Amino acid sequence: MTWPRSYICYFFIVSFFFLFSCHKKNIVGPEGPQGSQGPAGDSSVAIGNIQGQVVLYDIFGQPLNNDSGAIISLENTSPLLQATSAIDGSFTITSVHEGSYNISVQKQGYGSMLYFNFANSGTQPPSETGILSLGQQMPSQYDIKQLKFDTGGYYPTFTAILAHPQQVSNPVILFFNDSTGVGNSKNKYASWWSFYQQDDTTLICDFTVNLADASAALSQANYLYVSAAVDNAKDPTYKDENGNQVYPDIAMPSPELIINNVLHKY
Repeated sequence: MTWPRSYICYFFIVSFFFLFSCHKKNIVGPEGPQGSQGPAGDSSVAIGNIQGQVVLYDIFGQPLNNDSGAIISLENTSPLLQATSAIDGSFTITSVHEGSYNISVQKQGYGSMLYFNFANSGTQPPSETGILSLGQQMPSQYDIKQLKFDTGGYYPTFTAILAHPQQVSNPVILFFNDSTGVGNSKNKYASWWSFYQQDDTTLICDFTVNLADASAALSQANYLYVSAAVDNAKDPTYKDENGNQVYPDIAMPSPELIINNVLHKY
């Protein structure tokens, strides 16, 4: 009997798939010899405590009798490592890996201080921070509602108008920048200045510093942006990671004043 050609083709196709799919085997060779053992890993991490003392100051720069309730935190730790100060200001943060940490100190009603790059040895005795100062925030009665500038005298003069009439013995901060937004978070120069009180609402300061000595960027600017604020008499301050001089306890700064830059002449 003669098979039709179509049946013969079908038979070869089925045979091909049967041979190469149904009878395919995974062949695994013998296991090779074990390699030499690698060096032992160092799983030990130095861990120790950090301790120190917080001293709280009122708005006149006087230390308080009770230094409790300040929160001391190690930034960028997870979970967040922190402690609360006792009445004498002492605190201990336990089980901290060795390394460098930024320490923040906060309490409601007070400014937030930052202490950068504290080195924890992770050993005993505990690493000591020393005294961490925290000043009371200036209340709104010390706000400055207006800042004026006058070049008519021998020295240029800044005049600060208080929002609430009163006698002020606290220092005044002047913030300078070469672009808008001047203040704690954006300044190229900031410092205490001696303002004398003309009356219950008016504080006056003769500006006697050549800005070229304070900041090359400011001395070359065509315009300056200036604001002023009354500060805690203790002067807790720090320079942040962007180079801004931060006074965390100041009252509300004055509205920004824009002036022609003549201060590099004096």
